[in-house]
Amino acid sequence: MNVVCLIPPPPTCYILHFSFTRTSSKKRRLPQAGASNVKPLDGVKILDLTRVLAGPFATMNLGDLGAEVIKVERPGAGDDTRAWGPPFAGTESVYFLSVNRNKKSIAINMKDSKGVKLIKELAAASDVFVENFVPGKLAEMGLGYEDIKKIAPHIVYCSITAQSWAQDYTRGLNSAEKRGRIFLLACLTLPSAQQYTVVLCYRDAYKSYGQTGPMVQRGGYDSIAAAVSGLMHITGHEDGEPVRPGVAMTDLATGLYTYGAVMAGLLQRYKTGKGLHIDCNLLSTQVACLTHVAANYLNCKIEAKRWGTAHGSIVPYQAFKTKDGYIVVGAGNDHQFVTVCKILNLPEVSKDSRYKTNTLRVQNRKELIDILSTRFSEKATTEWLQLFEGSGVPYGPINNMQQVFSDPQVLEGSIYIIQKLPYLLQAEKTQFSQPFFIEEVLQPSNHLGDPPLDLLQQVHVRPVLGSPKLDLALQVLHNGLVMEMNHPTAGKIAVPGPGVRYSEFVVSHPKPPPLVGQHTVEILKSMLGYEDDAIEELLCSGAVAQHEVR
Repeated sequence: MNVVCLIPPPPTCYILHFSFTRTSSKKRRLPQAGASNVKPLDGVKILDLTRVLAGPFATMNLGDLGAEVIKVERPGAGDDTRAWGPPFAGTESVYFLSVNRNKKSIAINMKDSKGVKLIKELAAASDVFVENFVPGKLAEMGLGYEDIKKIAPHIVYCSITAQSWAQDYTRGLNSAEKRGRIFLLACLTLPSAQQYTVVLCYRDAYKSYGQTGPMVQRGGYDSIAAAVSGLMHITGHEDGEPVRPGVAMTDLATGLYTYGAVMAGLLQRYKTGKGLHIDCNLLSTQVACLTHVAANYLNCKIEAKRWGTAHGSIVPYQAFKTKDGYIVVGAGNDHQFVTVCKILNLPEVSKDSRYKTNTLRVQNRKELIDILSTRFSEKATTEWLQLFEGSGVPYGPINNMQQVFSDPQVLEGSIYIIQKLPYLLQAEKTQFSQPFFIEEVLQPSNHLGDPPLDLLQQVHVRPVLGSPKLDLALQVLHNGLVMEMNHPTAGKIAVPGPGVRYSEFVVSHPKPPPLVGQHTVEILKSMLGYEDDAIEELLCSGAVAQHEVR
């Protein structure tokens, strides 16, 4: 296998702990795919009527845990995000591909009465119903919660909206009063199920929100919720304009709230035997995520402001410009601050009475940050990363996407599995300048080629003044943050995987995002028991569509 040559310990090395295929009972073996890899949502069926981001992100995460997700799409166009691009992988939107793995697609024309009937039949055969239509739209079609509850009392029905599913308390007002006065913010549901709406009156509010009525009847996107909730107000440079976060954090947070809420709904049904309606909305999610910023205002009437990369209550906690980039450093306590000063060779700063406590550092922020910024600008980012390594102070570079993922294909083919040797070894094929210290390899391998990605994900790496790029790349692989799939038209694709790992099962072997209607016939047969002639009739009438994969 042309493994190694022995060399003296270098000044920079990595200690690798290989944690796979241990035969000793003292170490728990990582679960393998198969019967022993039972997932918590195996057997749970989710009818997914969502599109764009918040809903698909939630159902994708549920699919990762074993749920069978049936994605309902419009024949032809499908999910809105299928058209969002460039970039495209072949003809497929990369945006769509990023949040729709582990799903089956059925194309149903919901404007057709036969299509509505199919949705009801699918709901009756499902455990969870997730939708993100404008409030009231599905009820008009006979697919609202009360309608579905009658045929599927067990259903966990989750609605995701921009605002909330409050009743329209503006009935009786003329259009001018609606346009000029009503700004619906939230709906609180009391145990009695009686709903109270919080209404704030703003003169000429229609100039910002149109003339079509209260916000509850409007669709909404992440940016709108981020603006209304105050997130944009607190995001951006201290002296700059409000800024939209680089990804749709309000949508993603709503998806995570939805993910947890559906799990809670399933547990509630397990306890009570009854289904329930869950209300998730972008506005409430983002207001809830304001946490200490909102608490500052609610308790102290302190208006929030933008801090750029800095923190309003902790100093230093921000990005500093280096010779060739940026490093983020956070001193969360006085001991860490002293350590930062020691690393920066500024012992006199740690002894300065103005900076002895965090409260004092916040009060004297400008003077302190000026001193630290000057010192950080004197070295390159890599030099600072090596100096902070092992210090106990939180730190890290500001990476671009290439640096985050650092060519995982290169890493995948560059490490050999070798017999247990307590030596410093360097494989001939390694593509890194630093050797690796193999502390423990638990079992020899007969593998003669490059090890697969899932094997590298089980490698534990501890850097010792090592290459930050290599450290990060192996950590990303180790955490299972890259999932590769073979898509029927786009070919090999890669997307970020789930941010959670479990001790007793592995989230692996994902199914690629589906084509529009790719599984229509399969679902009609397997879930609803339709015969071929009935399916053909639906296809001919346009009530459903099937995508033929070539």
